Amino acid sequence: MAKISVCIITFNEEKFVGQCIEAVKGFADEIIVVDSHSFDKTVQIAKKLGAKVFRKKFSDFAAQRNFALTKAKNEWIFFPDPDEICPKELAQEIVETVNSKNSADGYWIPYKNHYGKKELKYGGESYYHMRLFRRKNAKYDQIVHEEAKIAGTEGKMKNKIIHFSYPDLSDLLQKLNHYSSLEAKARKMKGEKFSLLKLIFHPVGSFFYRLIWWKGILDGLEGLILATTFAFYRFQVNVKLWELERKSR
Repeated sequence: MAKISVCIITFNEEKFVGQCIEAVKGFADEIIVVDSHSFDKTVQIAKKLGAKVFRKKFSDFAAQRNFALTKAKNEWIFFPDPDEICPKELAQEIVETVNSKNSADGYWIPYKNHYGKKELKYGGESYYHMRLFRRKNAKYDQIVHEEAKIAGTEGKMKNKIIHFSYPDLSDLLQKLNHYSSLEAKARKMKGEKFSLLKLIFHPVGSFFYRLIWWKGILDGLEGLILATTFAFYRFQVNVKLWELERKSR
């Protein structure tokens, strides 16, 4: 039987991390948690459930994930976020996949996202993330919106991860504020320049694209809230890029 290391990166995730760990204990040979110096009960919960906890100051998401990979001892890695739960059907599919003679080197897993307790079915919320892969074939290289880059073959899983993406508006705004700072930094590193046109049209385009083109309006009030907040996210990224340019001068 192939052994699987489960890796999780955390920061103040006491609300969900216990559920995340409990869901993988049935098939994980080891559980690695890399924590960015949480000041809630995240670390205590993880340790109580048998996880190996390492502390690392946060620099960017790719660095945290790559550090976790160096602590894992097994060939196969399953890398959920702390607010993601692996249901029994997906757990069984993961075990069958890693023990197959014809398994690929990495697998994209579909998502079942939620705003509060409501499952989101529109607005671009149906997507895949690279969450299962062979450790030696993977590396993260983006500081935000990071995906494992696989040197080898890729496949797709059938069963979905349950993702409590947006518990409430306060949590969502806090996350997007953090992500927008990292994305602005990444864009500046790539040489992108601030544009007044992008500042104006990126938020507007994002709002109508998510609400109308991706049919987010069919998710009701939750769809409208997400279209609005992600439009503001695009506004934040452009303003923060402008601020970084001013500071560098």
